[in-house]
Amino acid sequence: MSHGWRVVAFCFLAAVFTWGLGVFGASVYLHEVTRARGWSVSLVSAGITVFYLTAAIVLPAVGAAIDRRGSRSVIAGGAVLLALGVAAMGHVTAPWQLYAAFVCMGLGYATMSVIGLSATIAPWFEEYQGRAVAMALTGASVGAMVVVPLVALSIARHGFSATTTGAAAVAAITLVPLALVVLRYRGPAELDLGRDGAVSSRGR
Repeated sequence: MSHGWRVVAFCFLAAVFTWGLGVFGASVYLHEVTRARGWSVSLVSAGITVFYLTAAIVLPAVGAAIDRRGSRSVIAGGAVLLALGVAAMGHVTAPWQLYAAFVCMGLGYATMSVIGLSATIAPWFEEYQGRAVAMALTGASVGAMVVVPLVALSIARHGFSATTTGAAAVAAITLVPLALVVLRYRGPAELDLGRDGAVSSRGR
């Protein structure tokens, strides 16, 4: 398997956690926080709006950051922020803490959204770029079908705080080391490769 497909596999995994704990997990947090804290649905749902607004504001800069710094540091940092937001969600005691947690999650989601993952995959493929991006983004559906039910089951068995802490730890321990190992600062050029796994002229 060429290294480009390893990048696709990582992006698939990133999408599983990002959509599972971020986008689709938000509905779980809405229910649990309103129940645990007695806050109104409108107050908590405003935090979800903050999540999407944060991501929307940051998204235009994500592709540029990946172009300048490479996807390794951007996505590893995003994974840490996503994990911090998820972990904090189960421990909030004031509305501002809730909104801060959603800001962290929004920043993490922005780095591993469609734009972030597509920008990470694009340097590795030409002929198979569409297929590679589509395969990576199927992780979003897996996140909805697998991660969200697991989170709900864990909350029922272990409680909200323990579940968000554990889920955040799993996400960070999985994504950060893999990002540092699999992703490259200068893309395929760092391995003397061209797009679609071709050997670059320098590597011949």
